[in-house]
Parts: sequence; C-alpha cells; structure tokens
Amino acid sequence: MIYTNKIILFFMLLFLSGCNVFTFAPLFPVFKNAILGVEDPEITDEYIASREYSFIKVKIGRSSIAFFVLLKIDEENNFHWINADQEKIITNHGKIIEISGLSQGNFRYSSLDKGAFPDWHDQASLIYLAEFLDPRAFFNFESSITQDSNSTLFENVNVKSLRWNFTNRYDYEGGLAYYSEQRVHPHLPKLTISYYYK
Repeated sequence: MIYTNKIILFFMLLFLSGCNVFTFAPLFPVFKNAILGVEDPEITDEYIASREYSFIKVKIGRSSIAFFVLLKIDEENNFHWINADQEKIITNHGKIIEISGLSQGNFRYSSLDKGAFPDWHDQASLIYLAEFLDPRAFFNFESSITQDSNSTLFENVNVKSLRWNFTNRYDYEGGLAYYSEQRVHPHLPKLTISYYYK
C-alpha cells in the first residue's frame, strides 16, 4: 500500500509538470530512499574506539538513522540517551520506556512497576500504562514475554483499545542489551536500536 502511494505520487509529479519546467534529477535520491530505505552506516571497531561516550544507533523504520549518546544512568538503572537535536530516549534493560523531543510520537510508560521491570524477562506477562503525549492519551499495554535463547527475548504486546498487536525483540550479551527491535507508538515506525558501550 505504501509503495503504491509512492508510485502514484511519482507519476502525478511526472505528468503534472512539463519536462522543460521541472527537472527530476534532485528527486531521484528522495525516491531511492523512500523505496529502498536509507543506507545503514557500518559501525567499525575504530569508530567505537574513537567515541568518548557510549552511544546507540537508532534506525527509524527505513526512512532515517539517528545517533544518541549516553547522557546518564539514573538510580533506577534507566539509561538516558540524547542526540544533537535534543531528542531523548530513555531505556531500561534495552526496552524504551520514554521518548521526548520529537514532533510526534512522544510517550512514556507512566505506571510501569519499576521494582519488577529490571527483571521483566523473568515474568510471563506484564500490564503497563503508556501515556502518549501528542495528543495526550493513556493506553494499557498487555505484554507476554517469551525467551528464544539465553540471550534473546520476545515481548508480544497487545493494545486492545487501539486494536494494535506487535512483537518487540531484545538481544542481550553480558547482561546488557546490544540490539532491539521495538514498536512503541502508533505514529512511529519500528525502531531498531544497536547499543555500543564504553
């Protein structure tokens, strides 16, 4: 459906403008990124060594990639990440628990049992309240956890009031998350996060 809309848009632009009035050369990179996605930069050992702080690479659907550096780790073991645009992501054991500073898609889990959450993968199921901030709304997230291996967890989430079901993935090594794929807000595509610790 998305590709169909993009193809229709391309042909509308092609037929609505005259060939001598509009050149399509600047649009080819835009169409390439829309259809194929942005190029995912490789993170080498040299690049990691050159960084002063821990960081994450966040791939937002197929449309963009952002880098966030570790700002702090608070007393509840929440990792606070920030980027150059002052957008913030807070994670706990790799799970995104808050996003702020975006034009849309800001949210936080407002009633997540912080005492149980660090060991959330030991529980068969959780119910937590998500607060979407734009527009402001509250939704119950029902979550069941399955463990594929010693280092990979899957969180099957059901938001009944939105008729929204999805599965998040978390990979761990040495007790720290090193990779995750998460859906957190209906207005955001899947977020794929690679964690790099210093």
